[in-house]
Amino acid sequence: MAFKGQITHLSQKGLGVVQNEQDGISYFVSGTWPGDYGEFEVIDRRLPNKKYGYAKLVQLLQPAVDRQHAPCPFLGTTETACAGCPWMIASYASQLEQKRNRFMYAMKRVGFDTGQLTIPPVHPSPLQYGYRNRFQVKTDGHQLGFVTEGAHQIAPIQDCLVLNETCRSLLHKLRDQLPQSDWQPVKNFDWSFIDVDDDLPFEHIRLNHKRPFKQGNSEQNTWIKAWLSAKIAENPAPQKIIELFLRFR
Repeated sequence: MAFKGQITHLSQKGLGVVQNEQDGISYFVSGTWPGDYGEFEVIDRRLPNKKYGYAKLVQLLQPAVDRQHAPCPFLGTTETACAGCPWMIASYASQLEQKRNRFMYAMKRVGFDTGQLTIPPVHPSPLQYGYRNRFQVKTDGHQLGFVTEGAHQIAPIQDCLVLNETCRSLLHKLRDQLPQSDWQPVKNFDWSFIDVDDDLPFEHIRLNHKRPFKQGNSEQNTWIKAWLSAKIAENPAPQKIIELFLRFR
């Protein structure tokens, strides 16, 4: 079933939401942004709540004001495309606004009166691309990449714009090893994984070995620690501190 409509907002998972006036159901649509007007097609991916469903964008009739051409050639919504940076289709300023909206929504969900809080805009990253200091790729020994959205298969990539210079170099070196029979997945697994960060020499990379966690954006992490230290210094008396984790794609 096809219908036309406008994306009104983003869901908790960052998908565009459009209401089909024909059946009164709201649909989640990947690859869309608030303000997009287009033609959509309902897809066979059911949800337990009959008030919601999934649809795909068939034709973008009028793009949102904040929509932009994604600079990554591997980003897409097909079963073979990378879906790791879905918000790359929108301006960075509007991405920050949506992150703040999701934070406000999460705070309300857990009982905070956001009207009584002073919540500033999200602090932007110094780098929009070339900042990420760690990554994980999947491989079957013949191809290497990230996981596709909803299809549970490898989306082959040749490059990744969000990786910093060191990580991009390591990614290219890994690709140069293909095909690699030793990287084939063991029984009952669809793929092997390779964890990499910019502290790891190429010769020390190991298959299916998890690296210690660290924040993926070094510059932002430095800013966060400095901000937190300053806030604690400003308020030396014991107070309640809430640590929150929100996943933004």
